Amino acid sequence: MRRTGFRPRAYSEGVERALSRHTSKLKQRTPLRKGFRRAKHTEDGDSAKDIKLENDQLIREIIALRDKKCFTCPATTGLQVGHLFRRGIESLRWSLENNHAQCEFCNSRHEYEPHHYENEFKQQYGRRAWNDLERRSRQKGKLSYIELSEIRDHLRAVLEAAQKRKRDGA
Repeated sequence: MRRTGFRPRAYSEGVERALSRHTSKLKQRTPLRKGFRRAKHTEDGDSAKDIKLENDQLIREIIALRDKKCFTCPATTGLQVGHLFRRGIESLRWSLENNHAQCEFCNSRHEYEPHHYENEFKQQYGRRAWNDLERRSRQKGKLSYIELSEIRDHLRAVLEAAQKRKRDGA
């Protein structure tokens, strides 16, 4: 147990002191912005970290255009990008088959009750698609810079096509 030398006279005094310490720490932090802390750049000017951040943003935009409701329930507001297989698996992180719009409740429920999302995926896409994603999820290793760049180019093309379809009213 940590001793500070301060002994509160009342419980509320101790709580106030702890809260003031916590809020002062929050005020001291500056939000990280893209470009605030940059990794080493390559010849074309983008680091692998920058490409990953851009890929994440591209996926968010594509999913927002593609999915108009939650994948597992009929909710249409407060949608987030849900990952069928966890986001840390780079081989599936930016896969359009692995990402779907989910409401906040369903996205958090997937952490402790994954069968809802899995069953809905199997029902809509079939067992074969599930097996393919599961196989790809077991691939080891990180993606190379060139592979990340190729994924970025692909996602940019998909986003452009989706925006064009939206503009044309299809």
